[in-house]
Amino acid sequence: MAGRIIVKKLSLTDVERSRLFTLVFILSISAVIASNLFNYAISKWTPEAAYQLFQSLIRHTSEAPMRYRILVPFFIQSVSSIIPSKPEAGFLISYFLYYQFSVAFALIANYVFIRFWYSRKLAMTGVLIMAVSLLVAFGDGYFQPWSILEIGLFTIGLIAIYKEKEAALAVIILLAALNRETGVFLCLTYLLIHLKTHHPFINARHLIWSMVYFAIWGIVFFGLRLWLGSAPQLSLSEIMQRNLTPSGLVMAVVNIFLFLGALWIQVFHGFKTTPDFVRKAWRAVPVYIAFFLVFGIWQEVRLLSTLYPILLVTLLNQWETV
Repeated sequence: MAGRIIVKKLSLTDVERSRLFTLVFILSISAVIASNLFNYAISKWTPEAAYQLFQSLIRHTSEAPMRYRILVPFFIQSVSSIIPSKPEAGFLISYFLYYQFSVAFALIANYVFIRFWYSRKLAMTGVLIMAVSLLVAFGDGYFQPWSILEIGLFTIGLIAIYKEKEAALAVIILLAALNRETGVFLCLTYLLIHLKTHHPFINARHLIWSMVYFAIWGIVFFGLRLWLGSAPQLSLSEIMQRNLTPSGLVMAVVNIFLFLGALWIQVFHGFKTTPDFVRKAWRAVPVYIAFFLVFGIWQEVRLLSTLYPILLVTLLNQWETV
């Protein structure tokens, strides 16, 4: 009996060591990526210019849609307020810490999501692919930090849907809506995952929760615009004109390819055999891509980074079956 207990304890210790190694490895990779992304962001501005842009965000005087993305500026301002230094220095330190947090959050969340179906080694491979891809996705370096946080929020939202944690998903959607208007895609993904191809097309519970989620997002979306007022932004014609310039088209093609490189092929090949939950989540991808094509700047492939959990599980499916 004693021998059995000792073996059991040793086995548990091995599991704990494995988990600790995994966490340390991910955090080490995250620190390198986050530091590089922070340097990219600052290199596009002088520190003074970056601080002035931040000030326009916390004073709600910036252009749309940045004016309504209040979660990250609030986070940075809160951290900066407790740092004993000059405001500009406090901003840079808190901005750097935010990058460390948001990148680690995104990588760990995707690791957890991938582990629902694949081995630890394959999940680590997915994290490494994502880490390298982040350097491309956020290579433009301009002040768009909410896009990094959106990756983690969308991923834990998918985890909540998979685990059927509806109340937790409501909180995640609230945060996602405060972070960026594209938080609506978590509501849409929940709805589309639970749609059936036969009558009844959705059960009452899932329909009610879908209505709750869209209501939460709608209250935040329209409430922020009523509270903070209207702001100028690029028109659809201006966005399309920018996208259709020769240089814009070339950079869009190059960046979209570099986002996953040749692994795009494995994404397309892996779709039919990817796990059922992820295949259902793919239903929201065409809608997301449509919004990207209409409202997004195509060369800014950070807009595709929200889809990391779906893309990674799909492409890794090809490696699982080898």
